Amino acid sequence: MDKAPKPLLLHVLRNDALGGLEQSTLEVARYFATRGVRQHLLIMSPIDAGISERFAEAGIEVSSIPFNKSNALGFIRAYRRLVRRLQPDIQLVSGAFGLHALLAMLGRFAGIRHCWTYLIMGPASHGLPWAVQTVMGQVARLFARGEISVSGYLRRTFNKELFLPLKRIHVVSRWRPIQKIADLAQEARSRRTGDHPVISTAGRLDWMKDFPGMVEGFARFAQVVPTARFQIVGEGPLRADLEAQVESLGISDKVDFLGFRRDVPAILGGSDIFLFSTSPTEGIGNVLVEAMAAGTPVVCTDIGPCAEVLGNGKAGILVPPKSPERMAQAMLDLWNDPARRRQLSQQARDFAHGRYSMEKCGAQLYELIVVGCLHEKERTLAYDAAAEKGHQLGLLLASSVSLFSVFFD
Repeated sequence: MDKAPKPLLLHVLRNDALGGLEQSTLEVARYFATRGVRQHLLIMSPIDAGISERFAEAGIEVSSIPFNKSNALGFIRAYRRLVRRLQPDIQLVSGAFGLHALLAMLGRFAGIRHCWTYLIMGPASHGLPWAVQTVMGQVARLFARGEISVSGYLRRTFNKELFLPLKRIHVVSRWRPIQKIADLAQEARSRRTGDHPVISTAGRLDWMKDFPGMVEGFARFAQVVPTARFQIVGEGPLRADLEAQVESLGISDKVDFLGFRRDVPAILGGSDIFLFSTSPTEGIGNVLVEAMAAGTPVVCTDIGPCAEVLGNGKAGILVPPKSPERMAQAMLDLWNDPARRRQLSQQARDFAHGRYSMEKCGAQLYELIVVGCLHEKERTLAYDAAAEKGHQLGLLLASSVSLFSVFFD
């Protein structure tokens, strides 16, 4: 445990959900707790028995201040009261791009000197017009220290599409409990019986992932290997459509919709191949990292950050997007080559340990936002009245632009 006094970190999440964004925020909080960092979670929606319960179980206090345009002023007042009570040194907004500018502005006015935004998904996933996101991204530059991106791909995307300077965006991958996943997967693997191929995938059943393409790819694979089974883990608005697609392809007896599960590492350990297909809005794909940690050979479309996550094919097989026939052929080649599966399994585990471990990524994030805050506290800064006046005028102007962009888009 570090001896220096630790600052207070305020996490901010838009929703009380249990998706990859929320789960990875919990992993950040758990790691910082091991470093003695004091933490608090603010959720901008009603409490809904989601990630708030996991934070509470970890001993981290949770506050809920629901936000929408009709109660914007009430949110601002409640936020200021919370910040004045807590007096946090650091604010870390995960996701919620667009609103992050408002939160950074409010945080700075309330006395938080270190405001950061974690870029988790691409701009298209935030549901705001391009112009609004661009303006909000530029407004945030006046208040926030910078942005943290989960991948180099996402860093380049925000630079190209929203004109955020590359020098502001720090790449620190969100991590998973690599060793724990590996152990649980190995335990499940040792208990497995039967020799039919089991293919699995996981994620929220929505438009961000290409689940229809994966279903079609599996259907083609099952035509050659009729004993194969496909396990789909997750819930979401596309479930009914996917069930209808499965029925229309005549593979209902081969596909299992498992819903939301807490034993994903065990499911991965019981699988022969992990299938993953996504969209350009993907930031990193937490479940892809989990599959690598579990040692499950991966077949993945070469889109978005996937090539980066898989080390350009060192830790998995990349196939062209929107090509179910190539996906099926890659699965067939892997199934027919046990030695290749074993090789990919080991390479994936090694790659996940080297790049996405808590020890590596957690230390990088801690150095960036916590140590940086501590160092600034130790410095004595000269007060420049003219610069301070100019800064306050800039904040006032940016406040007007920010509020206009949020409430009148």
